This record gives sequence, structure tokens and C-alpha cells, in this order.
Amino acid sequence: RITAKELVTLATLYGRSLSEWLTKKPAPVPLVPQFRMPPRELSLTEAEIRDAVSTLESLARDYAGLEETTALPLVRRHPAPYAYEGPGITPEMRGEEVAAEERTRLGLGDGPIHDLRSVLGHFLSTRHAADVSLWNGTAWGRATAEKFADSFAKNFLMPRTGVNRLLSEMVSAHGKGVTAADVLTLAHHFRVSAEAIFRRLEELKRLPAGTWDSLRANPFQPDKARCTLGLPLSAREPALPS
Repeated sequence: RITAKELVTLATLYGRSLSEWLTKKPAPVPLVPQFRMPPRELSLTEAEIRDAVSTLESLARDYAGLEETTALPLVRRHPAPYAYEGPGITPEMRGEEVAAEERTRLGLGDGPIHDLRSVLGHFLSTRHAADVSLWNGTAWGRATAEKFADSFAKNFLMPRTGVNRLLSEMVSAHGKGVTAADVLTLAHHFRVSAEAIFRRLEELKRLPAGTWDSLRANPFQPDKARCTLGLPLSAREPALPS
């Protein structure tokens, strides 16, 4: 039989409380952490990463215990994970498809929504995958899953049909071609940053490639332009990869 001293030693070695070793419940299934770490975060040590995983596991166990104690389990109605790659289709194309499907499923149409980022794309595609992407020297965002998630984010926040329709309506109303005021109005409508909407319009061929970079080199001041147009400044705007 195991001794009390050995139990204490094991609990200390594995960083667990002694009560966890004495419970009759089956051992919980370990979490599968998913790390996506861009270059600016590389200062984290392996010990810090392990501590973060341990903290997350501890919080998850506490929450599961609370559900059991209160007999109020969380109702889960998650959609089935989407495949984000396949023959004959790029992750960017698949990201746009899934964004459109999710907007339809949620009844959002092509109008604006609140702050949702590429993390939702990961949840919809790779939430059960072991995805530890510590940067290895290649350009950040090159992985297939990252390309899918980034494409999903911009198509979910700024759907092609909605952006094109609203921009065409504004251009038709004043007959001057696309103006900075039109673009900033779109940014306000879809609740995204000026850079995000400029780059989206470049991608949709509604603006020449490099428009945003040229404006910033002048320099262009989006906040000042918003004030001139009477558009409120957003306290927090979704950040999308450039």
C-alpha cells in the first residue's frame, strides 16, 4: 500500500492538491492546449508556458466541479468543426465559405457585428486539435489553420456582399468614385479599424493595391478624419492581420 509520505511526495511532484489523489472520481482527461505565439511573445520560457497550462487546467477542473455541485451543466450547442483544408481549395477560400455559412446559421445576413476575431475561426475548425505553434523562424501566419482563421475573421467581420453593396450605394449617391469618407463610413458601419477596411477594399479590387500604405506614408490620420466627418471614435476596434 502507498504510504502517506509517498502521497504527499506525489502531490508535490505533480503540482496537485492532496485531495485530488484521495478522490474516488476518475482522473480528468488532460486538456490539449493550443498555443499560437507570434514573434513578439517569444520571451516566454518553457516554465512560464507550463505554468499557464497548469493554471488553465486548474480553472477548468474548478468549473467542472462547480457544474457538478450545482447540477447545472453548461448547455453546449456548438456547431460541428469545419474542415479548413481540402483538395482544390485554399484556406483563404475556405475561410470565406465558412464565414458565409456561419453568418447564415446565426441569421446575421451581411450587416455589421460586434468584435469577433480569428479565434472564432480556430474554435470552428481546430478546437479539438493539438496545435502548439511556437514560432520557428518562418513568417507568422503561414500555417494552413492560421490562414483559414485570418480569412474567416475578415470575411465574417467584413462580408464581401455587404461591403460591396454599401460602398456601391454611397458611390452612386455622390457620383465621385470611392472617397476616404466612404471608406471610413464603412469602417464605422462594420466596426473595424481604418486599416482593416482599406486593406479589405484593396483585396476586393475596390481600391488600388497599396492605397493604405500610401496614405500612411503621407501621413493619413484616421481619427482626425473621423472627427471631421462627425463619426464617433470607437473605444475598441477589432484588430485584423494586415
